[in-house]
Amino acid sequence: MPVSIRVHDSGAVVVCRDPRGGSALTERSLVAVPAPILRWCGFAGREQVLLVAVPSLSALVIYGQETLDRLLPDPRAGGGRGAFGRWRVVGVPDAGRPCGSR
Repeated sequence: MPVSIRVHDSGAVVVCRDPRGGSALTERSLVAVPAPILRWCGFAGREQVLLVAVPSLSALVIYGQETLDRLLPDPRAGGGRGAFGRWRVVGVPDAGRPCGSR
């Protein structure tokens, strides 16, 4: 299946089904992202990533650790304010403490 591979301003890699795309899925239906794109986005070798499927757009978004660190609030920061406002814990026993504290 032909796909296009693009880089979003956030540093995420976006893979979309595209009949005119310059890339394709491998024989095992894997996405082979070209090395220059991975380096440009700051992906390290064998880095764990977050894959987000967007079926309505026939797309797959790949977020690397660097992008996630920049976009998500630090869970160890406790009840501080950040990109998502004040943290509220829902349905977790002993939830008054930040992650990693004892």
